[in-house]
Amino acid sequence: MRRYVIKLGGSVITDKDEPLSINIPTLLGIGEEIAAAMRKTDLSLAIVHGGGSYGHPSVRECLDREGVIDESCYVRTTYLMSELSLMVTQVLIAAGIPAITLSTRSVCAVKSGRPDCELGIAAEMVGRGLVPVLFGDGVLSDDGYKVISGDDIVWLLAKAMGDAEVVFVTDVDGIFDKDPRKSPDARLIREISASEALGFVGGSGKTDVTGGMRSKLVKGLKHARGWGRAYVVNGSRRWNLFNLLTGKPFIGTVVWYR
Repeated sequence: MRRYVIKLGGSVITDKDEPLSINIPTLLGIGEEIAAAMRKTDLSLAIVHGGGSYGHPSVRECLDREGVIDESCYVRTTYLMSELSLMVTQVLIAAGIPAITLSTRSVCAVKSGRPDCELGIAAEMVGRGLVPVLFGDGVLSDDGYKVISGDDIVWLLAKAMGDAEVVFVTDVDGIFDKDPRKSPDARLIREISASEALGFVGGSGKTDVTGGMRSKLVKGLKHARGWGRAYVVNGSRRWNLFNLLTGKPFIGTVVWYR
């Protein structure tokens, strides 16, 4: 049985330049591909999604204004993330996926500056054939309120599921030797170690409060060194995610955490 934690990037499921937008066509396509893969192959799956144009602008506005996540910012951000997650889950269910929204703030907190999550219930859901849907979220911390990135959750969840592999569904085809948006001759790297990949990726846009692709790789080095493997694929390239999940050739990058 193949075990995956699929991270749906906020840049894929929303338009980060348009507040409170959702990319329905791409999300519908992703749901269709995951459902088809589950029918064809024996899969154990969990899904984590980013905040995109829902969570990130809310947190950024608060940080710019107050310097911290205060109570009103926490309330607004968690409400918006719940709203986004319900829409994502609705699309997945409509595609035939037994998706269950699991509020991250209900199973995670930040203690001594580190994410502290109890993900046994999520792993049990996976064991019963369900697909838990978690998300980057505002959580309680021992000194107020913090944000736990979906990129932390994916690795913690992968470990809880028994060293599952992670699939980052992004808005690019993988990791390139140059920025493909700026350099037409950029070359897709098909396989690379996480530490080597850090030399090819930067941070994130100004509204992304959780760090972009570089953060994904760094968090994997923190949580999954020695056992993890991740894939980076483009969520807009139709049936590519299906190919990956069913063991067929796909376009993307394999990242090793040796």
